[in-house]
Amino acid sequence: MNNIEINNNEFQIHLSDKASEIIHKAIQSRDRINKILRVSLAGSGCSGFKYGLNFVNAIEENDIVCEYSNDIKIIIDINSYSCMKNTYIDYVNTSKGSGFTFNNPSSIKACGGCG
Repeated sequence: MNNIEINNNEFQIHLSDKASEIIHKAIQSRDRINKILRVSLAGSGCSGFKYGLNFVNAIEENDIVCEYSNDIKIIIDINSYSCMKNTYIDYVNTSKGSGFTFNNPSSIKACGGCG
């Protein structure tokens, strides 16, 4: 299997302390079989990228793998990784709800000429 392992100091997807805490608790809180967090990215037209976080149990070929110090292992496919460099993942609680947010400086949120 051809995977690329990256040290968490060099991995260019960053977790806030709160995001890391929530992910760590999710891994530890259940008898979870799937303990690897897959970060995914899909094009979403005019609204920019659509991000995903899913727990999986397998690393696929050409995945980039990063293991954080608090037992969090993140994987992402190499194509998505190139579009997500310097993305900051946070977890927020607001009056409208709570959840993960993605601050991606590479994301273009405007569309030139969609109807």
